Amino acid sequence: MYSLLVFGLAILNLNLYFSESINVCRKPGVLMGMLSGQRLLNVTFSTNVSNGLMDCCRRCQMFKICSSVNFNLSSSVCELNLASTGLFKSQHDYEFIDTQSWPSLVFGSCAHHDCLLHQRCEEGGNSEHTCVPIGCGSPPDIPFINRTSFGGKVLWQFNEIVAHVCSVGYYPSTNVTCMENGNWVNFTCEPFRTCANIKKCHANPNNTEFWLRPFTDHSQTIKIYCQFSEKATAHITVKQPNRSVMSGMVRSSNDSCDATVPPVPPHQNVGETQFSKVSFRVVNMFIKPRNHIYANITLHKQSYGSAGDCYASNDTCGVKGEFVINLTGTGIRLNSSVEWETWGVEGRIEYLNRSDDGLVVQGACGGSCGGCKPKTKLFIEPDPNYTPPDDSAAISPNCVSLV
Repeated sequence: MYSLLVFGLAILNLNLYFSESINVCRKPGVLMGMLSGQRLLNVTFSTNVSNGLMDCCRRCQMFKICSSVNFNLSSSVCELNLASTGLFKSQHDYEFIDTQSWPSLVFGSCAHHDCLLHQRCEEGGNSEHTCVPIGCGSPPDIPFINRTSFGGKVLWQFNEIVAHVCSVGYYPSTNVTCMENGNWVNFTCEPFRTCANIKKCHANPNNTEFWLRPFTDHSQTIKIYCQFSEKATAHITVKQPNRSVMSGMVRSSNDSCDATVPPVPPHQNVGETQFSKVSFRVVNMFIKPRNHIYANITLHKQSYGSAGDCYASNDTCGVKGEFVINLTGTGIRLNSSVEWETWGVEGRIEYLNRSDDGLVVQGACGGSCGGCKPKTKLFIEPDPNYTPPDDSAAISPNCVSLV
């Protein structure tokens, strides 16, 4: 009985409005939140043809997200709006109605419905109603999500893609779209671990340094130089001298320790390599010793962490081959499991010094054309004492959307 009374009052008020609008000069908006000859712009989320102004307002009240309507007096086109304030345009054949100031025009099973903001109430039998999705609303609760990207809209349309869904340094596992069931597609925000991850979001990235999280526990952010060609490769810029030497010196005689450089090198691999960057494999976390893209080479290439000579035929004269691994300031260090072995004729290791923090390894090796090399892969791990510097030259990657 109460609902019928409210409905009757609404009709009476509406009739009074039209009566006053025809016969009385009135200030727009003084009657029931209506603005004659005004249309609210840029907030419409649904447009359809209604059965009149009352039906248009009733349709609005079937949505919790609807705050107002624009009603066209000539065509009965009904525009449902997300807001009741904003930019208005004067159009003589439109009526604007703030439906929140109107009594409820919804009866039956949808009266006082509990549908969510992104749903529309549809009446059913037996005093039941159905909440039908019209789009997507609030973002899901996912770690490292960029909630401000979702805050740009109250309602997202079906199949609409959200840009910048993840925080800086993370990318979505899939492009995030609004599904037709009103839910967001399932996704996670993954850390940029590898240079290949950069290419997921950028079709033609520049070769440069990025702040990445290469370790499986994502615990450490380090600066990695990414080179993009046929494959994306990762490199660490070393801050201190890193070199490997296969010395060309020989003893002047078997009875002397005097060193001389013969006109013809005593071994085909004599040379020195100084590394400005070291390449590493992110998946297995080890340095690739034979990558020389960023190295200064004299004579022949030397493997990272290797050394040798043709000088040390016995223990009395020492060795001339040496290597230095120095990862200070890079955010990584050698794993303690890394070992070295000898190679060649009478190869020997005169000394192998490791710093306590695992950042520096220095070795002196040689033989009668022999030396030392890593026995295991050069596995690396995070430097627990490393603090990333405030380095604006490196880029913290972000992802607009997957390409």
